[in-house]
Amino acid sequence: MVSYEQQPSHESSGEAGRYRFYETPMPSLDDYQKDHRGEYRCDRVHKGKQCEKSYKRRADLQKHLKTHDKPVYCPFSNDPNYPCRKPRAAEQRDMERHVVSHHPEWARQHGFEAGEFECGCGETFTREDNFKRHQRKCKD
Repeated sequence: MVSYEQQPSHESSGEAGRYRFYETPMPSLDDYQKDHRGEYRCDRVHKGKQCEKSYKRRADLQKHLKTHDKPVYCPFSNDPNYPCRKPRAAEQRDMERHVVSHHPEWARQHGFEAGEFECGCGETFTREDNFKRHQRKCKD
């Protein structure tokens, strides 16, 4: 696992020039074998307890392991002047949501569009799901 200090600070781009956040490679799944029920079991410990998730397909286990390892890094995770509270995510899209919500100026400069949702009470949101949740509870 790459520590924050070792994380490269350069940007990378994915398909069609889309910004891709730095992501550490996931370990090989070659050592994972199906159990007696024909499933791949997670071997990670989460919150002090053995994770009990299992999957029929190896690809599904790989995706699940990302929720434990969180291989995608926030561009601010290495910045001592601007410490980030959630410096890692499981998927690229999770980090996109993070930077739009927590680093909106940077997000706009790098082509991530933040939605602007404003409630009648004056509170604003960058994510529609948070805005709708707020509206259900808001008295205005």
